[in-house]
Amino acid sequence: MALVIIPTLLFWNYTQKLHKENQIRQYADSMNAGLYGVSLMMQNTMETVRNYSLQISTDREFLSMVSRFQEQSGNGNDISKIRGEISLTLGEYVSNLRSLDSIYVYFPDSHHMVTMVPGKKLLPADDSFTQNFYQLYYNKIESPIQWKLLASLDGTDTTLSLIRRIDSADGYGSCVLVCNLNNSVWKDDLIQLTNDDIELLITDFSGRVLLNFDKSNNPSSAMVRDSRFDEALTTTDAQGYYSWNHPDGNAEILYCNAVESGLRYMMSVPEKCIFGNGIILNRNFYMLLIVCAAISILMGNLLLNQTIIRPIKTLIQYMKNGESGSPEEIPEIGSNSNEIRLLFSSYNHMIRRLRQLLDEVNIQQLLRQQTQLSYLQSQMDEHFLFNTLNTVYVESCSENAPATGQMILMLSKYFRLSLSYGKEKLPLNQIAELLSMYLKLQKVRYGHDLRCQIDVFPELDQYKALKYLFQPIVENALVHGFEKNLAGHNIHIVFRKEGDELYFETSDDGNGIPEDKLTHLLEQINGRGVSDTEENFALKNLHEQLCITYGNRDIGIESTYGSGTKVFFTIPLEKI
Repeated sequence: MALVIIPTLLFWNYTQKLHKENQIRQYADSMNAGLYGVSLMMQNTMETVRNYSLQISTDREFLSMVSRFQEQSGNGNDISKIRGEISLTLGEYVSNLRSLDSIYVYFPDSHHMVTMVPGKKLLPADDSFTQNFYQLYYNKIESPIQWKLLASLDGTDTTLSLIRRIDSADGYGSCVLVCNLNNSVWKDDLIQLTNDDIELLITDFSGRVLLNFDKSNNPSSAMVRDSRFDEALTTTDAQGYYSWNHPDGNAEILYCNAVESGLRYMMSVPEKCIFGNGIILNRNFYMLLIVCAAISILMGNLLLNQTIIRPIKTLIQYMKNGESGSPEEIPEIGSNSNEIRLLFSSYNHMIRRLRQLLDEVNIQQLLRQQTQLSYLQSQMDEHFLFNTLNTVYVESCSENAPATGQMILMLSKYFRLSLSYGKEKLPLNQIAELLSMYLKLQKVRYGHDLRCQIDVFPELDQYKALKYLFQPIVENALVHGFEKNLAGHNIHIVFRKEGDELYFETSDDGNGIPEDKLTHLLEQINGRGVSDTEENFALKNLHEQLCITYGNRDIGIESTYGSGTKVFFTIPLEKI
């Protein structure tokens, strides 16, 4: 069998290699022609724009307007009129050259930028686009004339731009001319050469990236750090290709060097883009493969029963015994197959692991029983608390202390409803009742001048929510709102149904929060502030409960210092 299979495999490998090389050569010739065409198009477009920018930089009328703009902005004068003249002139320049999309003028001294874009004709120094250009100009512009890939003004796209520094001769400094190409002139032709897997890279001869169309069409302007293109960056050939082998997948690297424009065009094409799902073989090879396979099957059947079938039947029998409740390990067998020995070893390991898991399950059942006993004990503790409070209530009544007795009775009802035998969620009507009892207890501290109002909606008893979400907000209103003046205050609590959500609000007429502290407070409790203190712990804990239970939600706070505070949030309505 070996005498037949080995020559067949060698012949198959040789055929595959020839076919692969032929397909790669044909694909590379086609794509290199496309790269060469793109390089000519790019060279012609960039040369046209470069010459046109030179004409603009020597236009005396334009230079005069630039000087007047710098003079007026330097003296603090109104520059709207001269800015309008510059914008109009830039618009005329763009209309004279189809390959241009827009032109900007940047003034390094004042950090202003003048454009011909409607609505954004003057960008101040604090504008994000102007600030980004400032960083680019001072950190990355290495010559008076340079091509860069810049973001558009609205940030939705990128554009290939020529940046030319214009030095003024009248003593008012220099400016920077930014000529933005129309994307349809160059980008469409480049994208046609790529897809989701093919990466197109354009660099200068030093290796700095001008354009990079990767799988996400993201641009880059750093030096090339990819080992795939090392050979393409060092070769002096006009064009060619080579293979790049990698464990994650092989690729063909195509390159084209445009000496006239000083640019390198490189493309990385995964082999799957060239070969598809596999290399197509000829019919004679398939016939030879079928004959060899038939011979191999006939000879292999002689050994199959002894080395594979019988051990598998033994394994099946032991598995059936395990299903009946008596799992056992398989004894060592004298099989020549490493795979069968590995299979039996894995089965024995599984049986040992299964026995270990059964032991752990028994332990877990014992622990569960202990947990149930602890839970029953905690219920007994709750009953002891309620019974003790009721006994104190009866005793206070017998001692003619009705006010104390009423407080103890109310406290007993409050604890009974609050604990609720470990329930995390309660009907909304019970939560409202819980808040009402809490406020009645607090009236003893703040006096009867504390006026409380709770507004609810009719179907309140049909919905439920986490019981601990509401009281901390009411408690904050009492503690922080009235801490300096305990008399004559109002608290207004609202449960309102808004579509499929519950709106909860607590408002008071207490001290209020200063505006500078309110912003910091909102950032802290809603997880957007960094603090190592325990400040605002209750509200931060409440926000975490909201996010864990109902998704990402914020707690809102509106406050006027000296007039009161309103705290509110919304959660989904949950049917009982």
